[in-house]
Amino acid sequence: MSVCPNDKVCSEFSDYVFNNYIDDESPFPKNIWAKEPMFDPRTTNAVESFHRTYNSQFYKSHPHIHLVIMVLQETQAETMTKIRSIETDSYKSMSFIEMQKINATIMAYDEYLRNKCSKDLLKYLLKVGNKYLGIPL
Repeated sequence: MSVCPNDKVCSEFSDYVFNNYIDDESPFPKNIWAKEPMFDPRTTNAVESFHRTYNSQFYKSHPHIHLVIMVLQETQAETMTKIRSIETDSYKSMSFIEMQKINATIMAYDEYLRNKCSKDLLKYLLKVGNKYLGIPL
């Protein structure tokens, strides 16, 4: 793959990702793992985010039942707080930079939709990927 560093391991990995997730004939087609970009934040990753946060609360594979109940109660309280915040329109509005980033993503996605082939998907992912880098802790 031309966008990959010239290294055997990198080439094998990029070919694996392309053949399994990006190619039109892949075993895991795009409609399974990808969703059209939109202004609704974190919609494609809500379940994974919940499980990552939930699992990070435990340090044993079989935690004590009281700890599990406490974590579930805290999760419920946090969820109720978010729901009340949304109902009263007291949530934080999106920053201008975040709005620009999402607009650029949507425009790149629309460009991909015009042709909709594996090469165009790769171009789309290259354009958008660097905009969503992780935040250093």
